[in-house]
Amino acid sequence: MSKENTDGQAVTDENNHERISSDNKNRPGGTIVIMDDDECIRDSLAGMLMALGHDVIHMENGTEVLDFLDQKRDGGEFISAIILDLVIPRGMGGKDTAAAIKLRDSSIPVFAISGYTDDPIMARPQEYGFTASLGKPFLINELADLLNNHI
Repeated sequence: MSKENTDGQAVTDENNHERISSDNKNRPGGTIVIMDDDECIRDSLAGMLMALGHDVIHMENGTEVLDFLDQKRDGGEFISAIILDLVIPRGMGGKDTAAAIKLRDSSIPVFAISGYTDDPIMARPQEYGFTASLGKPFLINELADLLNNHI
C-alpha cells in the first residue's frame, strides 16, 4: 500500500520506490526517474530536480528501473526522462540499463551521470544509447540546461 504525498515529502510506493513530488507548481516538469547507488547523490539530485519543478522517483540499480518501467507502461504514467549513474557496484549499471530502456521505449530521454568523466560514454553518450551526459559534480544550472535542451 502506498502513502499519499500532499506536501512535497518523500513517500514509498507498494514496490518500495521512493517518490517525491515537487511543490513548485509554477513549472510542472513531469516525472524524472533517477538511478544512483549513493543515497546522498540521489537525495541531492532529487532536490535539484524538485527545485526545477519535477517530480522524482529514485532507485538504486538498473533492475529496479526496468521493473518500474514495465509496471508503469501498462499504467500509463508518463516519464519525462531518466538519469542513470554509469557505475553501480551492486547491480545493473547505466550502460546496460540505457540499452534495455531503449528497447522498451526509445522516446524517453536517458542521461548518463558519472564522476568518471574520462569514460568514453561521457564523451560520446549517443553511441551508447544515452541522450546526453553530465559529469559529477554538477551545478543545478548545468542540470537545468541539460533538461531544457532535451525534454
